[in-house]
Amino acid sequence: MKENIKLILKGFVVGLGKIIPGVSGAMLAITMGIYEKGLRVISNIFKEFKQHFQFLLYLGIGIVFALIIGGKIVMYCLDNFYLPTMLLFIGMIIGGIKPLFKEIKGKPVQTKNLIISFAVVTVLLIVSLLDFGQDKSSYVKGISSFLIFFLGGILDAAATVIPGISGTALLMILGYYNIIMSTFGDILNINHLGDNMFVLVPFALGMVCGIFFISKIINYLFSHYKTTTYYAIIGFACVSVLILIGKTFGNVYSIVEIIISLILLVTGYFISKKLDA
Repeated sequence: MKENIKLILKGFVVGLGKIIPGVSGAMLAITMGIYEKGLRVISNIFKEFKQHFQFLLYLGIGIVFALIIGGKIVMYCLDNFYLPTMLLFIGMIIGGIKPLFKEIKGKPVQTKNLIISFAVVTVLLIVSLLDFGQDKSSYVKGISSFLIFFLGGILDAAATVIPGISGTALLMILGYYNIIMSTFGDILNINHLGDNMFVLVPFALGMVCGIFFISKIINYLFSHYKTTTYYAIIGFACVSVLILIGKTFGNVYSIVEIIISLILLVTGYFISKKLDA
């Protein structure tokens, strides 16, 4: 029972990392000593199913609690204190980039790794400029929205598995962070059950499929192309900062608000550094 409670608490921490843009749930899982086991369990879920299922169940309970409770808090802060909240998050992203360089430090710089990193940057910049990359507060029910939420689940799953990548930052870039987080915060509202399920069902399916398949891919990449994989992760993290800064400063703010926000930017940086310590 004690170990199960610990797993729930660890899952709650990882879940908070999934809610807050800039904080990598995978990095938090690493610091709590459950990342490698999690990858092994997910990759071999059908072997010793009962033991593996118990691990995922209690970890999942903690993550779901974090999404339901934390979602409301984060959305309130974004709705009422957008610039300070966003710069706090961006500071967290910046603070999480430096530790990634430890993984490539001392290794020879190869052209193929630079090309991979540049390709990731280019693709993400293009995605951010497309129409579906604009912030959205509503959607139209249909097959296209269903597929987008399914894709969002897969992308969030990738960020859950890959260290250093924030799934919520990626959802912000795609423009669907507000919708998904609002839905999680409203999940207990029976009156909105149909609308909430339309978002959560495809998103959850995407998460399950993504985590299962991507964990196998990441296991393979880290085993055979670890340095190249980290170049791609670093490229993603760096361009995410630029894209989010561009989106955040698209409005006009007062001097006082900007000063407070810059202080929170620095605060977010040190919070992220502390989590990695």
